[in-house]
Amino acid sequence: LIEYKRGGFQTEHNHALNEDYSSILYLNTCRGGETYFIEESQPPVSFPPEKRKMITFPSHINHGAKKTSSWFTNKKVLVCGMRTV
Repeated sequence: LIEYKRGGFQTEHNHALNEDYSSILYLNTCRGGETYFIEESQPPVSFPPEKRKMITFPSHINHGAKKTSSWFTNKKVLVCGMRTV
């Protein structure tokens, strides 16, 4: 569970060493804090935090979170990882 206060962000990273697939579940809606994905030879893609939306992606893809800008609502997400057998 991660809670981002106003101005909180996540630098670009991936989870390739720990899991095969990652998921981000947005627990609330807030301004800013878009999750972005960067993959070689592809244009960047981003998703705004929207309550009850989930993103699942291969863990080797680099991603991060832009700065939040909500004054009264902290961005809250649940992050999960999955391994294939």
